[in-house]
Amino acid sequence: MNQKLRLLGYSLLFLTGCTSEIDYPSQLRIQINSFPESFSPIKTNEFDGIIFQFLSERDSTDKIVSNLAELSEKIAINDTISLFGFTLKSSAKWVNGVPVSKEDVLFTLKLNKCRLRSGISSGSFHLDAIKAFYRDSSNARFFQLETYGNPEYSRSVAGDFLVMPEHIFDPQKVLRAYSLDEISTFNEENAPDDVRKYFDAFNGIAPFDSVYFKGSGPYQIESYYPDQSISLTLSETDKEKLPSQFQLADRINYVMITDPTAARFALQNNEVDVITQIPATEFVQLEAFNKTSNTLNLFRLAGFKFVFFGFNTRQPKFSSKDVRIALSHIIDVQGIIDAVRLGYAEPTVGPVHPVLSDLYNADISTYAYNPDQSRALLEKSGWNFDGNNWKNDAGETLDFELTYNGTNPDYQKIALIVQSEAKKIGVQVNLAPEESGTLLKRLRSHQFEAVLYSFVGSPRAYDYSPLFHTASAAPGKMNFSGFGTDESDQEIEKAILSTSREEMAIHLKKLQQILHEERPIVFLYFEQSLIATSKKFPRLNISYYRPGYDPVGFYQTR
Repeated sequence: MNQKLRLLGYSLLFLTGCTSEIDYPSQLRIQINSFPESFSPIKTNEFDGIIFQFLSERDSTDKIVSNLAELSEKIAINDTISLFGFTLKSSAKWVNGVPVSKEDVLFTLKLNKCRLRSGISSGSFHLDAIKAFYRDSSNARFFQLETYGNPEYSRSVAGDFLVMPEHIFDPQKVLRAYSLDEISTFNEENAPDDVRKYFDAFNGIAPFDSVYFKGSGPYQIESYYPDQSISLTLSETDKEKLPSQFQLADRINYVMITDPTAARFALQNNEVDVITQIPATEFVQLEAFNKTSNTLNLFRLAGFKFVFFGFNTRQPKFSSKDVRIALSHIIDVQGIIDAVRLGYAEPTVGPVHPVLSDLYNADISTYAYNPDQSRALLEKSGWNFDGNNWKNDAGETLDFELTYNGTNPDYQKIALIVQSEAKKIGVQVNLAPEESGTLLKRLRSHQFEAVLYSFVGSPRAYDYSPLFHTASAAPGKMNFSGFGTDESDQEIEKAILSTSREEMAIHLKKLQQILHEERPIVFLYFEQSLIATSKKFPRLNISYYRPGYDPVGFYQTR
């Protein structure tokens, strides 16, 4: 089975039974597990393509489709540098009718690249690959983006970002005075006063201020109630833009339901239409319910969210790879998958999904459960067991705090398993569940010892520098473990610059080998993405790209 078929083969896409004419309900109700950090596309991926739109993005079949701009040309400068020419569509307009301009595109790049900007969504990591922006004075809607990286990676990221309006976020045009290169180098020490003042104001924008967060997407903010719900409405203008064979819900309501069982009952009782990130235990219940009700569409997709048990390698007790490897041997990966995910997961040896068989390092075995090996490695690394605790020559104990998202039942179960297995070899693990926002702040400030966490990628996520490069280990960035060597940095960089997928595979497999040998984190599994929707929406655009569905994916009616 080839790669694309394998990816799509995980999903149970119930499209064959659709009627030619579908009368969709006027509103789409989506359950969310936690309230978004902001409406800002800089800080959240929750509303990707809904309020603000991409230049271009990939649909559920992995095809690149244009949103705000058409890709009109591609020029290969050399093996690692490409130019992509985009022409903004005449239909690309902000909600106030102002056309989306190439200045908006450049402004968005500057926002994302400046280190004075607080917050960054995971979907913006790849913008590092965009190195330059070129105008064309003879064409008001044409511009070029210069990308750095192998051709496959470059085409994947060239237009894959949400565009923000300059006239709303920078009406004084402060950032226009500085080039993209200059903006990329500014920090607290060297930024000009006007740029520093600008970002102080930008960072201070209220996270749910509807005055600012008005985009080019079909939906605009109607109301929100923190930690409860968000309502977005489709404007009459956007309805008129739709071809006759397409239909969108008049309103999208996001309803926060943190308890998975309550979310399941809400779907079964027709109180919501979509639930995602479903725990395996609840998905089994939905399968049983649907056998008699036949009111739901159930989807299992190859999810690209990998779960891991990670160490803060800056902590002296975890600076030794022998200690990290020792603790990995108390982890029974398949046992955790069976107990926590009921088999709805794929074990992995690294951050590359096994379904990407040409990039995945199948020569590495998953971590072996071996408590005896754990004890031997701890002794080798200078720890001695006194009958109650492992201690080093300084009298310090190996006990540690394990933090995780306390609202996630899977992580709660995994944490208890780790605690139980560690106790068997004489290591005390203190569980420290946190609210998701508090946990992220602790990770970004490096205020933790060990963590259960996850990162979300995609079939096209080839750049692992945000997660494992030493340049990303600074406070506020995403390399929480602090790991990185010259060798691992080089493999990450070489993978991005490879001139073929085959060459890229060599470097990604080597990176996986290094991570396995050093074990800054213990990779557990990739979750299968479990999604359930009401059959009232039989053609809701389901995708293996996060969050697993596209509420503006144009529901075809005939």
